[in-house]
Amino acid sequence: MQAGLPVQIFAATLLAHSAWADLINIDFGADSRFPSHNKSGLAATGVSDNDYWNFYSSDAPDGSWKVNGSLPNLKYANGASSKVSLKVYNGEGAWAYENPDAMMQNYIYSLGPQSVQTTLRITGLPTGSYKVFLYGPDTSFNLTAGKRDYGTRVVLDHPPGNNSPPWEEGKQYALFTNVTVSGSESVFIRLGPGQRYYQGTVSGMQIELEAPCDNKAGTTAAISREKYQPVMGFTTLPKASEQLEQHQQVRGRKPLGDFWLPGEFQNLQQQRKQEPHGG
Repeated sequence: MQAGLPVQIFAATLLAHSAWADLINIDFGADSRFPSHNKSGLAATGVSDNDYWNFYSSDAPDGSWKVNGSLPNLKYANGASSKVSLKVYNGEGAWAYENPDAMMQNYIYSLGPQSVQTTLRITGLPTGSYKVFLYGPDTSFNLTAGKRDYGTRVVLDHPPGNNSPPWEEGKQYALFTNVTVSGSESVFIRLGPGQRYYQGTVSGMQIELEAPCDNKAGTTAAISREKYQPVMGFTTLPKASEQLEQHQQVRGRKPLGDFWLPGEFQNLQQQRKQEPHGG
């Protein structure tokens, strides 16, 4: 019995390392405008309270706001580097709302008109089948991998912060399963309007390997694009050479819908109760 104990511990350690190496976590925010309490540990999925989260900031080091940005060599949940990269298009907006989870507190979005929405692109994923968890206070997410469209999922965390954690699909996060990636295919997540605001928002993402697969696996679990009506506001990716214009109205912009800074949401609700109602 005692002789077998070190072997059992070693096997358990290998299992934990394997699970960590199958998970990539990304937290979205703005480290200058909203200094982040960077996320670590579990969300709707995860391995341990020490899981590593990559942080994408829409603030540039010089203080400007990044319309487009990237994070190369994303780290796995154990902190080891991968060949997976994130690119963000139209993601210069940032705000915060009251939520007990560090990842959910901040989010990014597009500061353009409704026709210009945030788009996320994941490249370098090893061939396999994945779960993709997408977090945000109020948005619709459309996911494609290669030429396969996995449809649209919506989330609305309203009233905000009351139920997180625990995590509830459709409230704090949207879940896509059996997302197959083959060869050099990219995964695109296109944000669309939420139910209370015309710009899509994203707070975080988790990419979890379900199973490795061969190059033919990309033909399975495909969802026909014709089954889904496109959500208003989806936009095509900008060409790499295009320089997107910063919008002048952003400096005085109000937060999205009812997703206010801590304390402000309650003040808004009290103000609405005191306003006379039309007949």
